[in-house]
Amino acid sequence: MQKIIEPRPPPNAGFETDVIALGNTFSKVLLVSEGMTMYIFDASFGSLDPLSDLDVMVIAIDTKVIIHWIHFLTKNTTGEHTFTAYYDSNFYFEPAIIQTNGQLVSMAKHNLMAALSKDETMVSEMERIEAYAKAYISKSAVSLDNFQVYPNPLSQGFNQDAEIQQYTAMAYSGQLCFENYSPITAAKLATTKSEGLVAVGSLAICGVFGTDVQMAFINDKKKNQAWRLVAAFEMLYNIKMHQHGEGNNVIIKSKYLTRLNNVLLHSNYVCPKDARNRITRSIVRYSGEKTVLLFLILNLLNAVVEDEVNKNDCPTFGDFETSIDECIEKVRTAIIKRAPSNSLRSQFRTFARK
Repeated sequence: MQKIIEPRPPPNAGFETDVIALGNTFSKVLLVSEGMTMYIFDASFGSLDPLSDLDVMVIAIDTKVIIHWIHFLTKNTTGEHTFTAYYDSNFYFEPAIIQTNGQLVSMAKHNLMAALSKDETMVSEMERIEAYAKAYISKSAVSLDNFQVYPNPLSQGFNQDAEIQQYTAMAYSGQLCFENYSPITAAKLATTKSEGLVAVGSLAICGVFGTDVQMAFINDKKKNQAWRLVAAFEMLYNIKMHQHGEGNNVIIKSKYLTRLNNVLLHSNYVCPKDARNRITRSIVRYSGEKTVLLFLILNLLNAVVEDEVNKNDCPTFGDFETSIDECIEKVRTAIIKRAPSNSLRSQFRTFARK
C-alpha cells in the first residue's frame, strides 16, 4: 500500500511555525492501494498552538485502522496517563465510502442531508448532546449499549483500560455505520469520541467537512430551522464544557462565540435591522483574540440566542444579567416547542461514575 504525505503549510509566524520546524507534522496522510485511496489521516483542520489539542480524523473503508490503533495503544503505554490525555490528542474515526468518481469520502459527509437534524429528531439529539456534555463536565461516563465511554479524557475513570474499551466501542459503532448508516448509528459513533461533537450540523458549522460545506451551512436560508436549533444548543454547551476559571475570571475560546453566531447568522428569525449586525461586528472584533473573559461577552451570547427564540422581534442589546444556563434553557424551550409531540426520545444515559 502506497503512502502519500501532504505537508502542513507553514504559517507566517508563531508557535505553529516552531512545531512544524521540528518535523513529523502533516496535513494529510493517504494510504493508496491500486490507485484507490483507502485511508486518510487528516490533521489539517486543527490548529497547532499551546491551547489546542491535536485532533486527527481518520477516514477509512473499514474498522481495521481502529484495531491497529488499539494494538498500538496496548503496546505503548504512557505510565499513569492515557495516550489521549498525555499527548492531548484525539483520534476521530469516520466510516467512509469510495464514490463513483473514486474519491474517498466520510459517510457523514456523503449522507449529510439525511443525517441532519429534523423536527422529529430534535428532542432526541438535544438529550444526547446534554448527556454527553454533562458527562464531560462531571467527568463521568455515558452508557452506549454494552460500553461505557468518557467524553472527557481527564475523567478519573478514564484509565488505559477505559481508553481501550472506548476505542473498542468506536470500532463497534463504526461497524454499525458500515452495516446501516443512520442518524442513530451516527450518533452512537459520535458519542465514542472524546471532546467531540454529536450533531451533524455542528460538525458542518465547525468546518469538519471543509470550507465549502461550512459556508453553505452558515448561509443556508431554507425554512428548516431544526438543525440550527440543535447546533446552537450544542455550541452553547461547548462553551459551558470548555470554560475555565471562576467568577469574573472565567475564560472561553473566542471561536465558540463565533461558531454560535455562525449557526444563527442567517436564521429565518434574524433581526433585519442594524441591531443584529452590531452584535456580529462585536463578535468579529473578539474573534481576533484567542480567549475572552466570559462576563464580557454574555450579553452578546444572550442577544444571539434571543434573536432566534423571539421569532421576528429584534434582540435587546443592553446591560442585563444573564448566564450560559439561561441561554441553554431558552434554546431548549424553543426545541421542545417546535418538536412534534411524538418526537423520538434519547436512549443515552449518564452514569455518575467518576
